[in-house]
Amino acid sequence: MDDTGNREWSQKYTKVKDVVTELDTLIYRIEVDHKIQKIIEQPLSINIFTAGKSTDDVNGKFVYSQVLIDCLLRLKTIPEDAKELIQILKQAYEDNRFESSNIQEFRKKYSSDQAVWWYTRDTFFYKALNAVLRTENIHMIFLFRTYIFDIQRQLKTHQAKKPLRVYRGQVISIDELKTLQNSCGQFISVNSFFSTSTNDERARSFLNAPNTPENLEKVLFDIVANPKAATTKPFADIRTLSEFPGESEILFMIGSIFRLNSVNRSAKDQIWIIEMTLCSENEHDLQEVLINEQNWFRIHYKLYFLCECSHEPNQMHVAPHEGYLIRMPRDFVVQYAPYLRTTLNIVRIMLSSGRFVLSKNGSALPSEFNTPEEKETIKQQLNLVEALINKFDNKRTRPGSSMADVEKSRGVPLQEVELSELETYLELADNQCTLGNLCRAITVNGFVLWVCLEHYNNISFNNEMRKYIKDFLAMGGDKYIETIQSYTSCRTILLGFVNDNSSVQCEDS
Repeated sequence: MDDTGNREWSQKYTKVKDVVTELDTLIYRIEVDHKIQKIIEQPLSINIFTAGKSTDDVNGKFVYSQVLIDCLLRLKTIPEDAKELIQILKQAYEDNRFESSNIQEFRKKYSSDQAVWWYTRDTFFYKALNAVLRTENIHMIFLFRTYIFDIQRQLKTHQAKKPLRVYRGQVISIDELKTLQNSCGQFISVNSFFSTSTNDERARSFLNAPNTPENLEKVLFDIVANPKAATTKPFADIRTLSEFPGESEILFMIGSIFRLNSVNRSAKDQIWIIEMTLCSENEHDLQEVLINEQNWFRIHYKLYFLCECSHEPNQMHVAPHEGYLIRMPRDFVVQYAPYLRTTLNIVRIMLSSGRFVLSKNGSALPSEFNTPEEKETIKQQLNLVEALINKFDNKRTRPGSSMADVEKSRGVPLQEVELSELETYLELADNQCTLGNLCRAITVNGFVLWVCLEHYNNISFNNEMRKYIKDFLAMGGDKYIETIQSYTSCRTILLGFVNDNSSVQCEDS
């Protein structure tokens, strides 16, 4: 066969990817092309950091994603995590014999030096890992953390030694393109492993597929990557690690940060060219926020407490106050992680039920907050707190602490004694800031409820009114009722009030 002649005529037609004469080569080429086409069509999850904006708004997700990655790489893993992950994957693919077989192989044969090889295979591992990273499924991400760490270790071992120029074809929505156009000069972090190629033409060729939907735009990422910028998130040529050793694939670590230089449309083929440069976390605009994320938590994270006004979680509400500023986040989380976990779970129940109440008792979430965007913001804030908790999870043991058993439970809310300890801890550690404006109420059975000031005042008023009405009726106050009809209705109302909510009384103060 005339290989040279075949290459010459095939280059005249964009739809012709290659000319091969061997069956094995053809199968290999189809597998590689299929993988690359899936990468192009897969949604790209990114976050943008805008210099000069506060971390409370548009930069919140960017900071959160970086903190989450830091948590992943710091936390120790336990065998139970791998067992739980395998069980979840088995259930997800129980009707897929091919993937079920792959899961069995993975369970029996996986080793840390095969992490990238498994990632490059077209199996459940690649699909599931990218899905949980893209959707930011926190629980699943933490179950995958062993394998994320293994991939990072392999990338670090094979870190590129010299600057590279790499490319990635992608289809994105028109809205995503506009966001990128408006973000030139800003920083972008990628929420998944980022696969690129050193071959410009090959990356472009996959964007020539026909029938691209009208709402999608073809883009080519043109990236300059200097290994000096890869201080914590490496990138490497993975040919020797991949299932496809013939491909010039460069893989970037999750959370890699790039500066977006320009977005321009190519006159040649109408593909949008997005030029970016790999950045270090030590960039001046990023350093203040990312070098010590604990400072960010110390300034911006406030602790809110749930008013236990009901036994139904979705009827509880956040105590109306300005929040409890945590000045010692590490010590606080080490001591009270279980309570925070339970609070997070209850608040998530509230959000899902649509009956989340803020500040004002008995009122629904204000209309301006009751939007998908605001609820998503709240969820991100909760995830941020959870990331902080998990970051210090392996440092929670305090010898001799009376909280040790509660800490081990990781799901039991603090009761009377523990809340008293919490109050004492906060007073000693944080200059006697108010404990969430919670007050101590006691049920007739002797159980303690911690309620907000408004509920406390309502209970106090009810207690006083109950006592007054009982005295009124005992003294024959009904003789002042002029008619039988009004007497009957009034007595019914009064007795109903006496019996209503009689299970709670306020503690004398």
